[in-house]
Amino acid sequence: MNATSRSAFWPAALGLAAVIGIAADGHAMNAEIATVCESCQFPTAVRMPLCSGVYVGGGLVLTAAHCIDDVIEGTSRAYFGEDSSDEAFSAIIDHCVAHPDGDPSATVFGEGDYDGVDLAYCVLDDAEPLPDLPVVPPMIPTGCERDWLAHQVYETGSHPIVTAVGSGCSDYDNCASGVKRYVALQLVAQVTYGGSSTKLELERWGELSTGPMDGDSGGPVFEVLPDGSWRLLGVLHGTNVAHKAAFYEAVPPYLHWIEADSGVDITPCHSFADGEWTFHAGWCAGELPLDTNLGGASWANACPSALGGGEQGFLQCFDLPPDDWAAIPQEGPMLPADVFLPAASSLLGQPPALRPAATNALIGELAPLAVFPFLAEETRGTLPLLWLEKPAKMRKAKRDLRGAPSTRG
Repeated sequence: MNATSRSAFWPAALGLAAVIGIAADGHAMNAEIATVCESCQFPTAVRMPLCSGVYVGGGLVLTAAHCIDDVIEGTSRAYFGEDSSDEAFSAIIDHCVAHPDGDPSATVFGEGDYDGVDLAYCVLDDAEPLPDLPVVPPMIPTGCERDWLAHQVYETGSHPIVTAVGSGCSDYDNCASGVKRYVALQLVAQVTYGGSSTKLELERWGELSTGPMDGDSGGPVFEVLPDGSWRLLGVLHGTNVAHKAAFYEAVPPYLHWIEADSGVDITPCHSFADGEWTFHAGWCAGELPLDTNLGGASWANACPSALGGGEQGFLQCFDLPPDDWAAIPQEGPMLPADVFLPAASSLLGQPPALRPAATNALIGELAPLAVFPFLAEETRGTLPLLWLEKPAKMRKAKRDLRGAPSTRG
């Protein structure tokens, strides 16, 4: 299911795509393709009940939303380490929250499946201290890191190589043991798949097989930036046997939801205010992992930076050649029109004296539903969330979207 357009980075979720399937091959990360992790190799990739996940700091694990039905809150654990026979440590999962745009009741061809945004976060119980691991931060959905990734995917002519990690098991219904493995894949495109248009399609090159399989759902896919530092791109939704491809739910579009809903900051280099992600030089010095892919360090020492992290040197935007795909000026998070218009009508109906308080409350309520589009084409059918603070913008949007002639002022 290759994308034929480059206009689909981080838009809102769309309709259900056909021939979707959560990985159902009966194996974990394909042992004939993937490589077994050494000690402290990709240390933030964790094993969950029947699934995988990725630790992002602050006591949070990200995973696929379809995985959390198997979590018994207050009892199930997230396991760190390379396999069940040599677990470094574990933590009780206090509770999990699925993104509100997901639907676990959807079916495809009579088989149970997950429709929509397949992303969730789980909060680990802090009664047991967690080691200070070198955490791979998620890629920010705006700015030069995003521009570089879009350029690599759509403009260079060769798809970037990313790394998928999973701790699946050979018996999907009895996942008491799982070996952590990793595999290199091509990032083909962002596609609409499984009811979400923020899926990342990954494929093997020259081989008719994917790497991720049963039990690897929720596991991370990482990318390396030109400075050598790593970024989290997404978590595994599932594989499509017919297309020999793996599909990951992208994490960057939903960072504001994760942080606002959980109250945990998982973007150590950036702050988010007024609809913008702002990079702060110096916040990340010495903290971001450069060598998370290297094994051999000690879990007893929390996988120290010698083989698990390092100095962050990248502080400037990447030098990209001029081309015709340039990213749009960002206006912050964007709301689907069918969400924006009722909100605008509600606010415009408020007395002016009451409108500021109502606006602040409504923006806070709708913020988790907003997304960050990449390119100009992706803004179709969306409007900036913060336009709800501007009556003139709201009135114009209502006229334009309802087909009424637009007037100045």
